[in-house]
Amino acid sequence: MEAVVDVALPVFSVMVAGWLAGRTRLIGPASSEALNAFVYWFALPPLLFLSMAQVPLARIFAWDYIAVVCFGMAATAVPAALVGRYVFANRGGALSLHTMVSNTGYMGIPLFLAGFGPEGTLPAIIPTVINGAIVTGLAIFAVDFGENAAADVGRALLSAGRAAATGLLLLAPLAGIAW
Repeated sequence: MEAVVDVALPVFSVMVAGWLAGRTRLIGPASSEALNAFVYWFALPPLLFLSMAQVPLARIFAWDYIAVVCFGMAATAVPAALVGRYVFANRGGALSLHTMVSNTGYMGIPLFLAGFGPEGTLPAIIPTVINGAIVTGLAIFAVDFGENAAADVGRALLSAGRAAATGLLLLAPLAGIAW
């Protein structure tokens, strides 16, 4: 019970406060955009860099854990895609957005940081990197290719690869590993 009070309650309290602030129009859509931009461009990259720079490579490249994370993402994405297709009748790019189900960067890392301290964030950072590199790249490809019936597969792959390879959620931890 102590873990729930010490870790989850503060994080979910912030979420409720944010929801209430939006619902009462205390903050508007521009504020939400600004907060997301702050987290993506300024808060997460240094955290990812420092976390990876302080961990031995053997702990980062724990292939059994990485395989389980990928399996879990796929096991969640497939039902989400089926619901998107058959419940919401989405296709193409809109359908691919249903598969983007991981939120380890925005929720997992703060929960792990609060619960286990800086040395315990790695299990949340690895899925964030996988999500930023693979899942986001696949979603960008699906949106680009799905929304444009005449799209060139090579161009869509190049666009998705470029976006994934230049994303800060991949570059920051790679720089931390290199450091």
